[in-house]
Amino acid sequence: MVKKRFEVIDFFRGLAIVTIVFTHTLSYFLSQKKIFFVWDIIHFAVPIFIFCSSYIFYQFPPQIEKEGVLNYFKKRLLRLLIPYWIFLVPLFLLTKLYEPKKFIFTEILKSATLTGGTPIGWLVVLFIYLMIISPLIYFFYKKNRHLLILYSTFSFAISLLFLFYSPKINYLFIMWPPWSLLIIFTFYFVDHEKKKYFFLKFMFFSLLTFFLLRYVLSLNHHTLVLQYNKYPPNLYYLSYGVFWISFLYFLYQRLFSRFFLVNKCLGFFSQFSYEIFFIHFLIIYIISSSKYYKHLNYLSFSLVVFILTIIMQLILNYIKKVLLKRMTIVA
Repeated sequence: MVKKRFEVIDFFRGLAIVTIVFTHTLSYFLSQKKIFFVWDIIHFAVPIFIFCSSYIFYQFPPQIEKEGVLNYFKKRLLRLLIPYWIFLVPLFLLTKLYEPKKFIFTEILKSATLTGGTPIGWLVVLFIYLMIISPLIYFFYKKNRHLLILYSTFSFAISLLFLFYSPKINYLFIMWPPWSLLIIFTFYFVDHEKKKYFFLKFMFFSLLTFFLLRYVLSLNHHTLVLQYNKYPPNLYYLSYGVFWISFLYFLYQRLFSRFFLVNKCLGFFSQFSYEIFFIHFLIIYIISSSKYYKHLNYLSFSLVVFILTIIMQLILNYIKKVLLKRMTIVA
């Protein structure tokens, strides 16, 4: 049963990182209406990432003790920050090469401290929030369920507020309450997983909520583009994410679990999803800054980015393997 659950997560996480790459490549061709439509509807990757991390955590939660929690925070924080800081080195070298005017110390400092700078740092901040909030919700559930209800209500209210109010402060500092709602959803998802057709109920309710909010937002002349409801996320965006999580879970159970080759490929992307996230960003930056970029359409651009990302990941895997082998010999 555990093996099957991790196969589901590999499917989800692999699909999410592939979707993110497509989202970023297609963003260069949004003047085409069909591309814009596809780009908009595939904005479900980040909710899936949060679902995957929260799902695994709630399957094997650390003991809510001082030593257990501190060890969890330390290991998780290092796993998030070290690859990100390594990524910043080639990023700013490329910035110095292609856009020297943007090579500013304050921007480098903001990026390194996750207070601004490169926009890609927001996902690292989100996972740091996830690292803190996941055990907090588990603690509320175990020690005081009234606090869990109170926190859930607070998160729901904020995600509802953000439908009609766009805060002026940096979204990095205020996005944790609505994203908490998705973590809470994952907690209940895991808790109800063994119940028959539980995901169909989540799927129906989230889709109904999404279209209801879409109608309400249209009456208020609010943008319906999902990307613009993501920073910070509101209930409209979150309900869309919950629908896709439930729907894809249903598809996996009924269909995709039988496709060995698909799961094998997505398993590769899942295993190295965090590294691929940074690598593809660098490759997109290099290609979009080159003179050859204008000769590519959305399909060729996406394929080139995907192929080069896979090649770079394989090279990185080989380098790590060699270094690990040498360290083992020395030890």
